[in-house]
Amino acid sequence: MRDKLDYLILQQAARAGAEVLDGQKVSGVEFSEDRVVVAAALRDYTCSMLVGADGANGSVARFANLQRPRSSAIAVEAEVQVSGEALENRRGCVHYDFGCTPRGYGWVFPKREILSVGVGTFWGKATNLKASLLAWLDILGLPSSPHMVRMRGHPVPLGGES
Repeated sequence: MRDKLDYLILQQAARAGAEVLDGQKVSGVEFSEDRVVVAAALRDYTCSMLVGADGANGSVARFANLQRPRSSAIAVEAEVQVSGEALENRRGCVHYDFGCTPRGYGWVFPKREILSVGVGTFWGKATNLKASLLAWLDILGLPSSPHMVRMRGHPVPLGGES
């Protein structure tokens, strides 16, 4: 699960000597040749390297001027409960299908207790991705009833420096 992966990365960084400053609201970032100054609510922090782990559309990327105009894809995903046997059949295998939605792709990633299933499109205009995801689930033989599947949508930035 993403939250557990993120926490593991945070723990490993701390063990390697990184100072973790969690819950600090960033109000600005300034770069110079030999340092980075991060303005936060309580004080400014100076460092030689900054890791902004607040997402592609987060404040660190915005203040660091990494959100230049760029293309983005749109994706909708669901975490699907399946039987232990169905999960075991997909263990160690990532499934991509290019074309299961217009100008896009579908995926299935097995996780410890669920499947992450989604569809994304590179099309610049809105499409009915929820319907595409339900159809993709149906093709895969997975639960595809709208009341059984909780979907989340998100933009996926393409290209750039972030």
